[in-house]
Amino acid sequence: MIFGMYTLSDIKLNKLRVFLRVDINSPIDPDTGKFLDTSRIKAVKETLKELEDCSVVLASHQSRPGKGDFTSLERHAEILSKYVSQDVEFIPDIFGPYAIDRIKKLKPGEIIVLDNLRYYSEENLEFPFNKASRTVLVQRLYRLFDIYVNDAFPTIHRSQPSIVGFPMVLPSFIGRFMEKELKALNMVLEETSSPCTYIVGGAKVIDRLKMMKAVLERGNADYVLTGGLIANALLAAEGYQIPDKSLPENGQVEELARDIIRKFKDKVLTPDDLLIKIEGKYQIVNAGDHIRGKIVDIGENTIEKYSRIIMQSSTVVASGPMGVIEEEKSSVGTRKILEAMAKSKAFKLICGGHMGAVAEIMGIKHEMDHISLGGGATLAYLAGMKMPALEALKESARRKNLYSKLVKKGLIKM
Repeated sequence: MIFGMYTLSDIKLNKLRVFLRVDINSPIDPDTGKFLDTSRIKAVKETLKELEDCSVVLASHQSRPGKGDFTSLERHAEILSKYVSQDVEFIPDIFGPYAIDRIKKLKPGEIIVLDNLRYYSEENLEFPFNKASRTVLVQRLYRLFDIYVNDAFPTIHRSQPSIVGFPMVLPSFIGRFMEKELKALNMVLEETSSPCTYIVGGAKVIDRLKMMKAVLERGNADYVLTGGLIANALLAAEGYQIPDKSLPENGQVEELARDIIRKFKDKVLTPDDLLIKIEGKYQIVNAGDHIRGKIVDIGENTIEKYSRIIMQSSTVVASGPMGVIEEEKSSVGTRKILEAMAKSKAFKLICGGHMGAVAEIMGIKHEMDHISLGGGATLAYLAGMKMPALEALKESARRKNLYSKLVKKGLIKM
């Protein structure tokens, strides 16, 4: 047991019937249908390897209704089959008669992949735990399983029925991918070696500013190095004249950025110089100059300053790129910062997304201690927010009656 939740190490996985909630939600080009990244599909293979002797029903979602990549999980199942030894079968159903009949016939060593859970309306809503356990999805399926395993780390900040409902009615465990993510993030939060440096850039401005404020308030960060829209918002809060086209369109951002600068100006570093693009041409300017055009990256002096701090740090956490990484000239800041991280002897964690993708392209992914695939969940966890999925799993662990059958069979000790 870790963090108040049971893991797969706590149970003998002997021909059990398992409902496995994962997050294989993947970026898909809506025009071509091509998978742009399959990291989350590959990430569940370790858990599935441990479940080789079990009958597994795998459930996930893909995108949201109305989006171009809101699709079936049929091709996800095809990709998954390349990474596991078990037979993988996709069924175009979730809890209808066909799905239930197929689940009942499932044999050890087989995996069924259900269709996109968000085809079911209640899975697009969030519920209190006990109410989630009474939804149609949970009530139709839970009696068909011995245990519930949650390996969907990127959804831990959500409270849909498949995430918080099943733990109320089934003995529940966390999968290996979930366990790995939690251990890495907790090492940063609880076992941080100073100096600890956060690198914060990119979009998701509100989420990242909240995370930044939270780690600063808890004393987890000695320095926060900023780039992208985050830096632009903070520069504006400091009184610099930043073009509107380089600022996030959200009134909340201005107030939050001013609060961070007021309280933590000595720890939050903003760029001294910037790369701008104006009429198709690139130019380095000082942050205090009258800036025209669009800010697309941090400048050379800022890169050097940030790199020195990274090299002197014992812990480095990176979330979001320093500039527009889709263009070569405006990706220099991001690449140079990643190079400094790779050379550093610090514990290095990347919060997935674009920074992780660039590290892989550069061939330095292996130089990082951990690259999280959690997205918004990683930011929320680092910000110290309550995670409904984890709270549900902890509550399940406290409900000893749910585990009585497993105890009697000698499959788990309590």
